[in-house]
Amino acid sequence: MSLASTALGGDDYLFSIDAGVGLNTLNGGAPPWFGVRPQFQFRVEAPIRGDWRAELIYTRLTLYDDRTNHSEFSLTTDEDERTRAMKGYDVGVLFRRRFHIFGENLPLSCGLGVGLSDWRMANPQNNVTLITEGALGGNVAYSATEIFVASALGVFPRISRHWQMGLDLRVNYMTGAGREFESGIEDALGRWHLKAGLTLGYLFGVERPRPLVFETVRRSPGNTEPDLPAAKPSFAPAFPVISPNASPAINQPMTVALIPAPAMDSSFIDSDDDGVPDAYDNCPDTPPEAIGLIDIRGCSIDSDADGIPDYRDACPDNRQGALVNPDGCPRDSDGDGIPDGLDDCPGTASGLAVDKFGCVDVSSLKEKIILDINYADGSFEIDYKTRPLLDSLARILRQAPQVKIEINAYTDESGPYDANRILSQKRANRVRDYLVEQGIASDRMNPEGRGESNFVASNDTERGRQKNRRVELVFLR
Repeated sequence: MSLASTALGGDDYLFSIDAGVGLNTLNGGAPPWFGVRPQFQFRVEAPIRGDWRAELIYTRLTLYDDRTNHSEFSLTTDEDERTRAMKGYDVGVLFRRRFHIFGENLPLSCGLGVGLSDWRMANPQNNVTLITEGALGGNVAYSATEIFVASALGVFPRISRHWQMGLDLRVNYMTGAGREFESGIEDALGRWHLKAGLTLGYLFGVERPRPLVFETVRRSPGNTEPDLPAAKPSFAPAFPVISPNASPAINQPMTVALIPAPAMDSSFIDSDDDGVPDAYDNCPDTPPEAIGLIDIRGCSIDSDADGIPDYRDACPDNRQGALVNPDGCPRDSDGDGIPDGLDDCPGTASGLAVDKFGCVDVSSLKEKIILDINYADGSFEIDYKTRPLLDSLARILRQAPQVKIEINAYTDESGPYDANRILSQKRANRVRDYLVEQGIASDRMNPEGRGESNFVASNDTERGRQKNRRVELVFLR
């Protein structure tokens, strides 16, 4: 029997870096409520003592509310019904303890911590920060850097020597410290951030060497060479196994045997250092600036699918289908707030209100427009007070060629009946001709003189007769 020195490896690690995606939402407050949305998460974890770990977490969030939601928990939101977008990021510190209930390679982890949430409420269409009422009165930006208290529960199975996965559930309670809004607005904001994430982590410093120990080495009878113990898999360097002579009287040399360490597994080579081994990396040439913004296949994340990866996308939350510039921000050639690619009317004149499709808003044309033109007796000319109104109307009609107009002109009952009908026809024709001069096709308009009919006031007073001398515009679509 003799002794041999060997090295034993441990499964401790110095620290780990995890990145992944998940889901999050904001609960509580008043409607409209926010729906569940994807999130990006980044973690750095280091052991403290025993089963305790310290963890730094960074999470990016973008949430949209939906006025049609009937509960505080909704899996989707309708883009057309969104009134607010909550955008920001969370940075927090957690202290976790791991419990090996399911074995060493499947630890259960729970913890508590604190952090800061930097967020703002924005217009979901143009990303402009909303304005709201401040705690001291007046208007303030609808944004805050707020303290939260965090709790977490998760499992982190080891899938290889250097890699682990993580399934983590977290709840952040927003304390309100950092908000400066009017009390009603404070009460309407949600307090609970619910998060669930799936991460892939790389462990640094795995299997730190432990002190050398001695093992018993037995010699078979009549054999001058030692029977070495079966080699155990180890990632430690090769160590000599030394057996002295069985008896000092027999002058035999000492026997030295080397146990070679196995070669490194090529499946863990990561040539671009993006955290995804080359064997599983669909994009093995990821640039250094994209590290931390890649998916589980090793390719750069493009969260808004605009063709510009997030690591160089200045506007990573565009609506899908929007055309973007080289920086990833939406193009809006007519400046109406609807990005090109989603704009059904990309040539809308500036200054006109548009609908959600980017076309001129014709909702104001649902009701008829009454032109109280100050006609002189027997005149059909349009006064200068009315012309700016017709100019503004023409700007809308030029952008809405589907709208047709009935031009109905009326007179009071002064004068002969037939003369009044002829005069009213001239007044209707003159309004049509003015709109034609502003670029409106004449075949879209039907002028009709209705004479002394459909009175809206008494003809016994001058004021009443003036109201009866009018032109009504009725819009048809």
